[in-house]
Amino acid sequence: MQRAGIAPEWAWPMTFLAVARCSQEPPASVRAFLDSRMGEELALQVIEQVHTGVGLGRAVRHVVESWMRSPLDELAQLVYHLSDLPLLVGWIRIMQR
Repeated sequence: MQRAGIAPEWAWPMTFLAVARCSQEPPASVRAFLDSRMGEELALQVIEQVHTGVGLGRAVRHVVESWMRSPLDELAQLVYHLSDLPLLVGWIRIMQR
């Protein structure tokens, strides 16, 4: 985030809270997800949104809601024995393992 000109001291807690609220997953699991490669992908999408002129809060909300609307892909469902989960929840649970 910092390399993109976004203050991490604002982005991290805002993203953490948004992911925790939407996913209803434990804080330690949310942190593991955000520290993972998939968390980095979520952050890159937030950065893209911010660079289109959307404010940080709205960008975080939009990306988190998008991940909650998208299903976990079939390959991940098969490999990790998870089914019918939103993309966000699925990857948080994968990071718990």
